[in-house]
Amino acid sequence: MNIYDYKDNILQLTMELEQLRHTIPIPKEITDSDLKEAYTKARALDQYLQYYFNDKSRPIASKDKINEGIDKIFEGCYKLLIGSLENVKAKFLKEKDLPDSDRVNLFELAGTEHLFLSNQYTRVITENLGHRFEEIASLSHLAFNHETELNWNIRGIDVIIFDGTNIRYTQLKTKRDTLTGSQVPRSNQELSIHQNSIFAAALDIGNGWTFNNRKDNLYPVTRLAGESFWKLIDIDYSYVLGKSKELMKKLEDYLYT
Repeated sequence: MNIYDYKDNILQLTMELEQLRHTIPIPKEITDSDLKEAYTKARALDQYLQYYFNDKSRPIASKDKINEGIDKIFEGCYKLLIGSLENVKAKFLKEKDLPDSDRVNLFELAGTEHLFLSNQYTRVITENLGHRFEEIASLSHLAFNHETELNWNIRGIDVIIFDGTNIRYTQLKTKRDTLTGSQVPRSNQELSIHQNSIFAAALDIGNGWTFNNRKDNLYPVTRLAGESFWKLIDIDYSYVLGKSKELMKKLEDYLYT
């Protein structure tokens, strides 16, 4: 049987993929055990995805259908965030009488509720939004989410996309300068073991790129931001951006009015 013949039996498919990955030779340049696992999983999955992305019988969602999906994702994000942000505030109020030695930053130490909570709110919102962009990308027929589809984790990879020719393992961040300096080498290691991989910024914002290719990369990594990324998977960037702005305004109205 062809491995794609197991597409309707996920349990059997993952078993077949697991067996297949143990037969795949690993380049000597890859020495980290987690990266070895990521490499063999990806190369096994390549053989499945070649058929998956070229299967003409798979349904292709219309632009309107995708936009409806985006609406639902942002609506769910708003509801989830309201609960999370309320929990952040409740925790602050519960711990407001702790001794100074137990405070985590100056905002909390000074008892400046709005400054402290604004800082916490921003962190919670940004982290949650990053996951929503992964969900949005997965609406495209040119994208495959290995975690939701197969419950398979591939280190450093958020979504796998097809550009019409190449299967491209992608790390998706919120903006161009999301990574800190210490995170850049790790992202290079995670992405450069895959040919044609992408470091993508969902929104074309940020103070320049913090991700740059390293000279010791096994394969070069392509950077894409905003329109250039979403266009690759037939999703309207202007719609994603508009809904992102709308979400921020709704959250601000809820929190501060």
